[in-house]
Order: sequence, then structure tokens, then C-alpha cells
Amino acid sequence: MATVSEIDSKLEELKRQAAALKEQRRAAAAKEREQARKWKAMTLAAIGESVLKAVSADWTDIDIEALQGWLSENADGIRQSSVTGHRAPAEAKEALDAYKKSLKAKRDDGSRQQDEPEVMDSADNRGDGEPEGW
Repeated sequence: MATVSEIDSKLEELKRQAAALKEQRRAAAAKEREQARKWKAMTLAAIGESVLKAVSADWTDIDIEALQGWLSENADGIRQSSVTGHRAPAEAKEALDAYKKSLKAKRDDGSRQQDEPEVMDSADNRGDGEPEGW
């Protein structure tokens, strides 16, 4: 059977371990908060870029109060089509990364199409002297 002194020593060691774990938890929580703050800022920037692209405007051209009014008036429709529900920050970051990757792929495809010369094949030559749709 353990003595009172041995038990007290074990309790003190457990208290030191608990204090160390609490400090590790505090540091991990601070790191997670900072990471979530950075990811939120990245997401807000992506949303802003999407708005600017959708309205074909520069950020200096936007009347933020008018935009906010329009968003408020259309909030229900926007929410129904765009809000997925709560996600963990890591899941939201994965979705942001996937979105950015898809945008990059679209830009790369668009620039490749601009770089490639237009080639007509025999199906495009209908023999009437005008391309289809003219």
C-alpha cells in the first residue's frame, strides 16, 4: 500500500502535468483563433473579389452603402442560395481553397484559349462564305 507521502508526491506531479496541459491548451486555442482570423480575412477578400467581378467594377467604384442596402433587400435569396450552414474553420478553408483552385483553372483555361490560334476545321466551313450565326 502506498504511503501518504507517495500519494502526495503523485498528486503534485499530476498537478504539474495538469498545469502544463492547461498552458498547452491555452496556446493551441490562441493559435486556432489566429488561424481562423486569417482564414476569415482570406474568405472575405474572396467574397469581395467575387462581388467586384460580378458587377465588373473596381473597388474604388463601389458605393458600399448602396451595396449593403441591396444585400439587405435580397438577403433571404442570397442566404438560401449561398449559406451552407456552420462548418468548422478547417472545412471552410478547404472550400475556399477549392474555390480558388477552380478560379485559377478557369483563368488558365481562358489564357490558353487566348494564346492558341483559332483553327477552323472542315465542319466550320459551310461553303456559304459566312460563318454560322452571321
